[in-house]
Amino acid sequence: MKQLLAFLLLLPAISFAQKINPDSLSFVYSGVGQVNMPARILQSRARLYIQDLSGASVRTKVDDLDGNVLLFEITLPLAYKESPGVIDSSYLGNLVFAVKIICKDGRYKYSCYQVSQQGAGTNIATGGWLSNVKPICGTFFISLGKWRAAKLSAHQYILNCIAGLQTAMNSNEIDPDNPDF
Repeated sequence: MKQLLAFLLLLPAISFAQKINPDSLSFVYSGVGQVNMPARILQSRARLYIQDLSGASVRTKVDDLDGNVLLFEITLPLAYKESPGVIDSSYLGNLVFAVKIICKDGRYKYSCYQVSQQGAGTNIATGGWLSNVKPICGTFFISLGKWRAAKLSAHQYILNCIAGLQTAMNSNEIDPDNPDF
């Protein structure tokens, strides 16, 4: 079910990604959602969604029940398309970013920031912060074309993660008070 949801969210994003300038992306995302639920249920829904991201390695940095604050570091394999219309994607290390979620009764706020590309293994260079115009390892290791394509892919990954979070927060399927949970 989650793979189908992720695929459906990715379809419109592929055409959208080709229309934006990757050099102008700030890679800071935030928003507020409203759901008529107590803060503890919203926090639990957010925790369950983030911990269950497919293909991601999630490290919990803060899980404050009293302050209703969650902070995660998410690491995903970063694939990118060389050019529009190319069927196969290429692998360019890992996408790493932080997600902070603050829950209050009836609403939540999310922030995604500190977005970077990190090499994985010995053959992949580290590009650093994706807000940079050029990778820190230099264009010899990661060409500008690959860097821009990776930035667009990262942008879409994060938008899909946010869309999934918003869906999970509004879903009755992820409810810790449900006895079938």
